[in-house]
Amino acid sequence: MNNPTRITQTLLDAVKIADSNTLLDRLLVPTLVIIGVGYTSLQIFLRDFAEAGFFAASVMLLVLLSAVRPVQRSVMGQPFNRRHAAHTILFWLYGVLWINLIQLFSGVSIDGKGSGSQAAILITIIAITIMMLRSLLIFTKRFYGVFSTTIPIWEQFLLAVNEIVAILLLAGFASAHLMTLIRPDVFTIRTNPIYLISLSAVLIMYYGGMQLMWIQRANDWLSRNSIWIRLARFVAPVSLIAISLMIAQRLIQRADIRTATLTGNQASTLAVLAIAPIVWLILLVILILVFTSSRGLRQRFLPDILFDWIPRRLTNVLRSISDMDILLILVALATLIPTYLLVMGGGGSTISVLQAQIVRGGGGLIESAEQALSILFTAPFYLLIVALLTLYGYALSRPNLSAHERDELVERLPIGFLIILAITLYLFAVPFSQVFIEGRLPQIPQDLGRILAFNVVIPLVLLYAHYAILIRIPYGRGQSRWREIQGTRLNDNLRMVDQRLDDVNRQLQQLDRAWQEVRSGQSLMNLTQNFDLLFRYVQLNNLRDDINMQRLRILTDRQQLAEVSEAPVSLALARLPIRVVSFGIPLLLAIQIYQWAVVNNGLREIIENPNLTIFDFFRAILQQTQF
Repeated sequence: MNNPTRITQTLLDAVKIADSNTLLDRLLVPTLVIIGVGYTSLQIFLRDFAEAGFFAASVMLLVLLSAVRPVQRSVMGQPFNRRHAAHTILFWLYGVLWINLIQLFSGVSIDGKGSGSQAAILITIIAITIMMLRSLLIFTKRFYGVFSTTIPIWEQFLLAVNEIVAILLLAGFASAHLMTLIRPDVFTIRTNPIYLISLSAVLIMYYGGMQLMWIQRANDWLSRNSIWIRLARFVAPVSLIAISLMIAQRLIQRADIRTATLTGNQASTLAVLAIAPIVWLILLVILILVFTSSRGLRQRFLPDILFDWIPRRLTNVLRSISDMDILLILVALATLIPTYLLVMGGGGSTISVLQAQIVRGGGGLIESAEQALSILFTAPFYLLIVALLTLYGYALSRPNLSAHERDELVERLPIGFLIILAITLYLFAVPFSQVFIEGRLPQIPQDLGRILAFNVVIPLVLLYAHYAILIRIPYGRGQSRWREIQGTRLNDNLRMVDQRLDDVNRQLQQLDRAWQEVRSGQSLMNLTQNFDLLFRYVQLNNLRDDINMQRLRILTDRQQLAEVSEAPVSLALARLPIRVVSFGIPLLLAIQIYQWAVVNNGLREIIENPNLTIFDFFRAILQQTQF
């Protein structure tokens, strides 16, 4: 009778992937088969025979490629591995999207504005077809090395996410403007040609860059630091100009309520005005980073000196991240929510539910759904900053890190930059977004309390909260534990030195007694013995001097250890409150004078006064600066 355990073991060995002999490698293919069979059964139950047939065929292909060795040798030229399994998952996802888009395409109306949706769906179908073909070609031995299969699997999924986002953005943008050319009878508004060209160039470069990243040779070339810096220095300014023009155009549309009502994009205009400034800020930060230094983003935020003080497994993961990976992560974070809003719309979506929860839980800080959307969009970037600061804090809390090394690590890490960036994200997400949404500057003195609370008090609270919790406390804890270890070591060394010093003093006392006995005649020594006694006496005196110097150095180290501070010294953070006051108050004065002079025509009224004197002129200006 056959042993069931042996049969199961034989089956697992047959479908085991080639990477290693771990439990994951033995269960990966059976898990994929179970998922595929289960999803096929579900689609049959739901009477969706298109997806059921697609998954049934793909599961059969998976079994053939993973279990039948002759098929592996003839088709793939190598055993089934984790990268094949990853592209099996991607192929399934692409297939589900492709089938649903085909069904959606047949149900979209081609009249009026529906033609734009049909064009967007058609563009997306073509792009996803290319993605499906690429995933299939990766299973062949000829194209396996052509496409980017040597990069980490998580990076391949990151590429897939960015590619889908690029497709959706390009399809939505292209269909909206193609509709203007194909269907001139549909009501649209005039578009700025510079805005159209710049945004088209950015989206085309985004999609084209993802296609190049899927080619292994191009991926290796683009991942070079010098190439990446040049590419970022070219793309970042163009993207910044495109986003600036988008904000300007949306502000113009926001001012014209009638046009926004006719086009039906008033809600989308407010959403763009809530999100676009944060994208503009991220692009500006990247622009500053790539133009101020030739170092990549990883060397700036994850320098090699940091890897010596964090866990080895985490170090291996972080070392695999390239500058291009960081850029792709930032782009994905910056485009996922806009793409979701573009595809799903605002009504009844998950984003709307989250917005409502943020508005309810925000109290007096959040006043509108657009501000909630801005905070929701900012949250991933903020969490990324907090994760980096937490990683820095963990490294600074290591007790085996000396005070000098800890201070050097503080100087090398961009702690102040990240904290200021987190505060700037808050400013763009809450107070600045409200200015863009309302379309007006704050009024002084009516809005002075709001300005001081949102633009001064809360940023300072965020500054010291992030600094104290993520940096100051870990730094102090690590410094304190290091001081305890060093203090114990110095005390042990001092005790050993004192013991040696006592031993030397005891030997010197014995020599003194022996010499006194010789001088008093109680002990008879020849000339050689006398010289030996004197030589030994000189040796012990020199040794005592050396030991005293060692003791003095230990005492000096103890004194220096007692003077070591448990707070990291950061001049940028210490000077930030002064800079907030020194820049904030003149800015408030400038806003006040601008509103009085330009908005309220106060300057014209003074100029047209025929009885104006120089004292009256300056008195009127000084009156406007009194809050």
